[in-house]
Amino acid sequence: MHTRGETFLDRKVRQSKVLILAVEEHQTDVKLRSVKFGLRSGDGVEYLIGNLGTDAGTHQKLKEYVMDNGINLVILDTMGHYMSGIVQSENDNFAMLAAMKPFLALARETRCAVLIVHHTGKGAIQAYRGASA
Repeated sequence: MHTRGETFLDRKVRQSKVLILAVEEHQTDVKLRSVKFGLRSGDGVEYLIGNLGTDAGTHQKLKEYVMDNGINLVILDTMGHYMSGIVQSENDNFAMLAAMKPFLALARETRCAVLIVHHTGKGAIQAYRGASA
């Protein structure tokens, strides 16, 4: 497990601190899922549960938090929920690019990895929804 520095896909990994931005889930569901995936207290996983502001000030505070706390991986769960307050159409490539820029800047400026969770469409064809950007 990444947070413990154990092996992954038969390779040794560096122990890392993780910040999960659980913008869509209820706190109880986040805790249950964490237990299901084998996370334990002291594993170096921190959570921000609930809505995440989309303004520059919020992203500056997020950047400072990542740097001050040595976070190596930020997970945004989910992109769709975060974008719902920013983008009118998930098919608008330019709007999606603009909305994702703060996370690109976060990765570049802090050297942390950023993982963004996005769901596929529902139905018989499990294709990704929205803009290809």
